[in-house]
Amino acid sequence: MGKTLEYYTKAFPNIKHYNEPIKLAEALNEIKDFANHVTETSRPEQPPLPKSYAKN
Repeated sequence: MGKTLEYYTKAFPNIKHYNEPIKLAEALNEIKDFANHVTETSRPEQPPLPKSYAKN
């Protein structure tokens, strides 16, 4: 979220979607929705090792 806000503030006020300006509240809502989507759909890259293997 932090990087997205950084890009938003650097590009402000020239941020447009379909030639309409995007307000900060709209951008924050989109960022929140995207972060929630990533959190809900993410999974670990590798399954955890069994404890018996980890002890060795």
